[in-house]
Amino acid sequence: AYTFTVRNEIISPKELTVYPMWSFPAADFPAGTKVKISVDDVKVRYYGREYGNGVYENYDLSKYPSLTYEIKGEYEEVYALVNYQDSRRITDGKVYDSTLYMGAPGYEFNQERSAGYFFFGNRGLKDSAKKQVTITYDAKNTGMIGVTQQRLPQDVAGDHTISNIMVKTWDPATGAVSGWIPYTGGRTLNLKDLVGISGNSGIYLKEITFQMDTIPARSLISDEASRDKNSYSNSESYLYRFHAKVLKGDAVAVTSERIENKIEIANVTPLTAPTPGDEKNSGDGQNSEYMTVVGRTFNGLQGKKLVLGNTLDYDPKNQIKAGEEGQVKSKVHFHAWTPQNAQLIDAIYLISPFGEDFTNIRMHYSSGGGFPIQNKKDPADDKKYLDNANEPQPIRTVQTPSDALRTKYPDAKVYKLDFTQMKGDKEKYVARVVGGNVLSQASLQNTPFATDSQYNGSWISYDYKPKISDPYGTYSDLMWVEYNADVDEDTDYPVEYRANESHNVRLFEDKYKLLGDNPKTKNKLLGRMDPITILPTEELTVSSSAKKGQEVDSMYRT
Repeated sequence: AYTFTVRNEIISPKELTVYPMWSFPAADFPAGTKVKISVDDVKVRYYGREYGNGVYENYDLSKYPSLTYEIKGEYEEVYALVNYQDSRRITDGKVYDSTLYMGAPGYEFNQERSAGYFFFGNRGLKDSAKKQVTITYDAKNTGMIGVTQQRLPQDVAGDHTISNIMVKTWDPATGAVSGWIPYTGGRTLNLKDLVGISGNSGIYLKEITFQMDTIPARSLISDEASRDKNSYSNSESYLYRFHAKVLKGDAVAVTSERIENKIEIANVTPLTAPTPGDEKNSGDGQNSEYMTVVGRTFNGLQGKKLVLGNTLDYDPKNQIKAGEEGQVKSKVHFHAWTPQNAQLIDAIYLISPFGEDFTNIRMHYSSGGGFPIQNKKDPADDKKYLDNANEPQPIRTVQTPSDALRTKYPDAKVYKLDFTQMKGDKEKYVARVVGGNVLSQASLQNTPFATDSQYNGSWISYDYKPKISDPYGTYSDLMWVEYNADVDEDTDYPVEYRANESHNVRLFEDKYKLLGDNPKTKNKLLGRMDPITILPTEELTVSSSAKKGQEVDSMYRT
């Protein structure tokens, strides 16, 4: 028996709370025993009454419920892709979590996405038998995604170890699946780790298998000690994510279960079927001690290309005094929290609102100007950066302002910087790509002309001298970026413009008709660049003077 003394002020029986940890020795409580825990005696003292030493009053025991435990004994209950605390005790979970976009135009089927994750553990009261864990991608062979990377569990001393890792690859061009390839590298398995398979080879991961010496009792497997632990502050320690590229433009609902990726957990040494009286797992009729547990995670496809805007953060505070020449700077890049999405610049439009010339217009493709632009590695040697990160330059022309622009700025001049003649892989890599098309350092090193940073982009500088008579104020509508996104809706996959993304990554309507009246661009949105503020010139003092003939040169009358 246990005795608890509570000295808090209690108004009702509900407020009496204790937190015992019961222990049931196996010798006295064999599996199948039912144990009833009940309140045996309650003594109380009431405020406002006088009591002698050791004197209490009896209290009605019926006001307190009892608890009944069934002693389960030791057993394993391995589960996958379902919560440890699942009330139904299901072991074979399903996750409908990821509907993927194609890449932006030019990167439709060459954009890495975070495509899903696996997690698993053991709800049982004993460590599991040795397990064979097998991960299969696109199990129904739709050919719609290609997996490039998978994170695997780490060894944790005294908890669990991983061994005998092997992988199969898949070639969508032929449909061929390789035999098992031994793998002894790190616990993030990338195509780079498989000799001779580059990130743009068109070959992808198909299956990964490995053995675990045990899945510890009462665990959610993570890169930390997992036994008797089923929650973590950092989900990245127990979510084993994989990356993939979309390979087809179909729209697929994630709930259709067409694109299935699965994790199977089986005994390395099969056990015989359970005998009557053996403790079995609940949920879906599975018993992980004797049967294979299967968790499934499904992908959907948006059937669309994705185009993001330009970040309005990192404002360089362009301020120029009227009547004086100053330098204007602006940039094209995303933000650290923007989804990874490589895009190509087609054009940049600069509006001189009152008709003055912009001079020394230059694009820059490396860090500078106060912007966090990522420096670009030399595609021929990834151990060094580009020797010249300011070439090639776009073709610069002056175009006729539209009526919509003249309505606001009657004397406007429009400069167009055209990047579309840059068609070579290196030219596009240096001058046109914004954002990243890969998600990891391994994929970056393994994929020619790849980028991996939201800060991959460029910046522009030019000189501007507003007239003294130009109106003072801040002008936020003078610089715009056009991304490659022309589509023929009848023959091409549609583009989704995400007008608002995290951290001020924005797209806007082409209100000044900078793109003209081309039907292919009528619904196209533009990224806005940084504002310009025209400041009043400093106080100007004007004086005149006259000198009398008899005055010396040092004497003036003003």
